[in-house]
Amino acid sequence: AILTRGPLPSGRLCTSTGATDFRRARRCVGLRREVRARRAAMVVVSALYVLNRNGSLIYEQDFLGVTQLSSNDKIRLTSTFHGISAIASQMSPVQRSFSSSAGGASAAVAGGAGGAAAGSGLGSNLGFLQPDGILSLDADTFRLQCFHTATGMKFMAIVLPPLQDVEPLLRQVYGLYSDFALKNPFYELDMPVRCELFSKEVNRLFVDVGGSPSAS
Repeated sequence: AILTRGPLPSGRLCTSTGATDFRRARRCVGLRREVRARRAAMVVVSALYVLNRNGSLIYEQDFLGVTQLSSNDKIRLTSTFHGISAIASQMSPVQRSFSSSAGGASAAVAGGAGGAAAGSGLGSNLGFLQPDGILSLDADTFRLQCFHTATGMKFMAIVLPPLQDVEPLLRQVYGLYSDFALKNPFYELDMPVRCELFSKEVNRLFVDVGGSPSAS
């Protein structure tokens, strides 16, 4: 009996064709499950956008080596999201809970400005520091997730299936922005980010979580 444990052209693992060795067949099945688990844990981000507090696009990065939108389309997309997010924050009937995740609804919206989230530790006098706006928009083929900072900036990511919550990843990008852009003496606030070290660290971050580096 012949047992193949290597990957097939279709991307699947062969089980067995008349194999009599039960232990080897069980090991082959275990390898298939391990591959499926790794694929499920992989975060696939196709694009990253950074907006300043005025809603202007100051940084964008395409991953997976595919550019699907032109520069004008990216500006229209991000500016439209900024306006809709501001409207949604005023229309939201409930306040955001920081313990909730963004993966359970097709459109998650943070609470309106001026209200403090329950259990967040912010007093009523510091409620204006609570970020507000749309947190995520889910579609059949992608998720648009946004992390709002206390200063009004927005870090947006386009996530491909399997859809996962990438807010911790966006927070890390915010940390890289603070370290490599804001601390750059030649960078002007709210202006486009042209920092080579920042782009390099962003690419490294997304490679570590399973994404592909930018083709640029």
